[in-house]
Amino acid sequence: MVIVIFSDSHGYREDMRAIISYLRPDAVFHLGDDVQDAKVISSLFPKLIVESVAGNSLSDVMSGEKKTKYVEYEGIRMMLTHGHDYRVKYTAGILADAARENNANIAFFGHSHEAFDETIQGVRCVNPGAMMVSYQAPRSYAVLKCDKNRYEIKTISLKEPDRW
Repeated sequence: MVIVIFSDSHGYREDMRAIISYLRPDAVFHLGDDVQDAKVISSLFPKLIVESVAGNSLSDVMSGEKKTKYVEYEGIRMMLTHGHDYRVKYTAGILADAARENNANIAFFGHSHEAFDETIQGVRCVNPGAMMVSYQAPRSYAVLKCDKNRYEIKTISLKEPDRW
């Protein structure tokens, strides 16, 4: 199974559409800011599984979408969150604690607009970076390939060619 993970798109939908068209994933996770972008992706690709959570932008807060959810694919339990409630701009430790308490193998988060991939207390914590143009870091997304309790995650910068 192939899952593409986006965060912090803030209306930059065209590149997400192109990436999905090119990679043809089984699912997309959108980690907030802007949850409306996930809804547009879902309407453009009606057969695609789209899992999304609300971020901290006003439109996301008003959307009624959950801020954190847990999903399981191919025997891998994952936490999806924007991350602002877990103070991810300062530490991923609080996030890792919450994921571990809920038996998640992986915690996907956004909010900082910077890619991050580190295992903390046995939980793989991954921020795919942001899809919007930012002064903080290059635009990026992540790809998760999973099959029967095994997985591989790669963060892909939009400045680099796709090597998958």
